[in-house]
Amino acid sequence: MRINPEDDIWRVPFLGVVLLVSLETPLRIATGSPPAPWAAIWDILVGVIYLSEFLWHGRFHRGATALALISIPPWELLLGAWLPGWVYLFRWMRLAQTPRLAGIHSVIQRRCDQQMFPAAADRAILSGLVGLLIMHWIACAWVVLNAMEGAQSTVISYVDALYWTVVTMASVGYGDIVPDTQVERVFAIFVILAGMAFYGYLIGNLAALLGSLDAARTRHLEQIEEILSWLRHRHVPARICKDVNDYFHVQWENHVALDDAEMLRRLPPSLQAEVAVCLNLQLLEKVEFLKQAPSELISALAMRLQQKLFRPGDIIFRSGNIGDSMYFISRGTVEIVAADGIDVIARLSDGQFFGEMALLSGGQRSASARATAYSVLAVLEKNCFDKTLEHFPDMKKAIEGTARIRREQSILRSILPVSGDPS
Repeated sequence: MRINPEDDIWRVPFLGVVLLVSLETPLRIATGSPPAPWAAIWDILVGVIYLSEFLWHGRFHRGATALALISIPPWELLLGAWLPGWVYLFRWMRLAQTPRLAGIHSVIQRRCDQQMFPAAADRAILSGLVGLLIMHWIACAWVVLNAMEGAQSTVISYVDALYWTVVTMASVGYGDIVPDTQVERVFAIFVILAGMAFYGYLIGNLAALLGSLDAARTRHLEQIEEILSWLRHRHVPARICKDVNDYFHVQWENHVALDDAEMLRRLPPSLQAEVAVCLNLQLLEKVEFLKQAPSELISALAMRLQQKLFRPGDIIFRSGNIGDSMYFISRGTVEIVAADGIDVIARLSDGQFFGEMALLSGGQRSASARATAYSVLAVLEKNCFDKTLEHFPDMKKAIEGTARIRREQSILRSILPVSGDPS
């Protein structure tokens, strides 16, 4: 199978190799270390990967260039023994692929999108990566400057140089390592300026990231504050203001502020039914007269459900009202109260439903329903139910038969007590 280098299967490892070369080669140049056995193997491996990229891709980033092509052969391994004076040039030639690191941004951005990270996460991650790379390069340059002054260039001095780079870019400057020559002082000025620019950019990205972590919640809180400000301006009692504030906070916690139908309409048709079923399947499959319904009908009904929030004590419907909706309890508790408004017939909680006779007959409610806590109910309106059934004639006949049986049973229950009365 031919590897497509635009695919992450190839692109990520390739960019990883370019990044490692951009880290290892400057350190090798700065320390002046002679070729080690591992370095020879590494140079050959890098050459093979660079050559593979060129052969499979047919070009380097935005066109093949002579500068990029010269990075393919392991020049130090091939010619270093015969041209020892050219070793540093050969090492610099390995860095010709460094501009390809710009492709890391698109990889990070795509991965952040796939993991549904906040919008500014890719910029924050890229800022940290670029900052570490710049610090490494500056530390290597500081080692070279010290070596030009006669200081020993070793791995230990690199650690000192990295330490100096960090404290200088952070504008801390403890004073234990200071520039001694004019060249070093000029270099230190540029490092300080680079540090100011980098940390300003990093802080800006972090602020954007923190601001985007919950942008929807921020907008919701601003809307609440706008309403509360209006209520206070109109001298509404504090108790009512508190109730309004509590209502909107519960609304947000249960995500009732989002219109499910509007959210679904933003999705492609192929995903609308799938998401709706995922959200509401457990509620619908508990309804007796829908247990034998085809999956297409369940999907269509799932898309018709609307979320509503009721406060403690709210009357959902009253006895004698015309039934126009069926209710599913997503979260909360509801009492079914007799027509006298006193006797509690049933107490329902999460996952249960009530008012199904409204879908079957559309007659008057025989009892009232009252929320006893903040309750999120999924509402299926009768007119939506009837329109959906028009597309499923067989299921419509079956449900009409169920409705007829329910009505007959209801009439018998109302007659039998009277006929048994001895008076």
